[in-house]
Amino acid sequence: GAEGVEVAQLQNGCVCCSISDDLFASISNLMERSPEEGFDHLLVELSGVSEPSAVKQNWVTAIEVGHPAALRTQIRRVVTVVDASVFGKDWASAKSAVPRNGLDGLVADNLSRPVVELLSEQVETAD
Repeated sequence: GAEGVEVAQLQNGCVCCSISDDLFASISNLMERSPEEGFDHLLVELSGVSEPSAVKQNWVTAIEVGHPAALRTQIRRVVTVVDASVFGKDWASAKSAVPRNGLDGLVADNLSRPVVELLSEQVETAD
């Protein structure tokens, strides 16, 4: 990898669930391995079924309870990337994420929501 670049990937982790601490544990781990001056930026890439507003709220809650990783970081921007070639079709669809993405067998609250709801939340949450 590039010099000074650290990467952590959550395996089966949920970053938008209020009972999950996977994101903050990974950030803490990265910070422990970081140089003394820390990082200039930290990029968190969510899956297409994640809820950025929930992640932002979890950050607020983590700060309120004094989580060390949350106290040393802040969310400055939320960026949403959409696939323009299918955005209109997905916007007009009533499908949930499970059949649309071939995720049969997975269970999560977000997966049962219509794709258009996920899209609208992600776009509306972006800065």
